[in-house]
Amino acid sequence: MESLQHYLISLTAVSLLIALCQAAMPSGTVKRVSCFTCSLLLFVVVVRPVLRTDFNLLFSRWESAYAALAVHDERLESTNYSVTEQLIARETGAYIESKADSDGISCEVTIHCREENGLPLPDRADVSGTLDSGAQSILTALIQKELGIPSERIQFTQEKGGSP
Repeated sequence: MESLQHYLISLTAVSLLIALCQAAMPSGTVKRVSCFTCSLLLFVVVVRPVLRTDFNLLFSRWESAYAALAVHDERLESTNYSVTEQLIARETGAYIESKADSDGISCEVTIHCREENGLPLPDRADVSGTLDSGAQSILTALIQKELGIPSERIQFTQEKGGSP
């Protein structure tokens, strides 16, 4: 940033000096030669930073920045997947609980996800509550229909006071 500041100050100073020289020159051949000379001087001032640039250093810094962005991108994707998985598990569990509640069944549903094509999909369900075999059958059918989870991946846990 400091080098850019120095560059802009020198460019401004040379431009002002050229403007003063051009204003003081008499018209004619002398003015045309001085105009050409001043243009060359301004060109050198503008191009000098490009000629002094260490492109290998610039390229290595660019590579470092790109690598840091790639690492950040991987972390962001991982976090995004994790948050999406948690959201899907929580919301699908709440959805099944709501559907069960509308059928008069009180339960707690925990959904576990698997990854398929980079997306978290419901894979397994843990259902807890005071549930008789009829309620378990209704919940099994509901979970199979709504989430596509087969019955062998639905686990029922009885709370105290319920029948097995």
